[in-house]
Parts: sequence; C-alpha cells; structure tokens
Amino acid sequence: MSSGWSVMMRECILQLVDIVFKRRRYFWILSGNQTKDRFAIVIASQDLEFPMLSKLDKGFIIRISDVLQNSQDP
Repeated sequence: MSSGWSVMMRECILQLVDIVFKRRRYFWILSGNQTKDRFAIVIASQDLEFPMLSKLDKGFIIRISDVLQNSQDP
C-alpha cells in the first residue's frame, strides 16, 4: 500500500521537475524525506557525467499539494 503511494509521489515529482525545467530531462531521485506536507528531494541530472553520483545538481523542497496540482493538468 505504501509502495503504491511512493510510486505515485515519484511520478508526480518527475512531472513537476519537467514543468520546472520546461524541458524533457531524466532525473535520479537520490534521496527523499517526507514530512507532514512537504516532500524534500535531492536530484541529479542524468545528462551530466556523475560516474558515482557523488555530486548533486539541484536540491528541491516541494510541497506535496503543489506536486499534486501540477501533475493534474487538464
């Protein structure tokens, strides 16, 4: 049950990342921490060369409500 929620959150976050960057990119979610109404993630862009993913490209703190709103465009 919780795994289904995690998959939904991951998909919503990836969609929001696409909206934020205004271009199609693929991202690795390196770490995540869910709190009451926020989901903090650290991501690295796949098109940059990170042999061991030791360096981070961007860090985001995203409100879950914003993710859900942006993922349901008509």
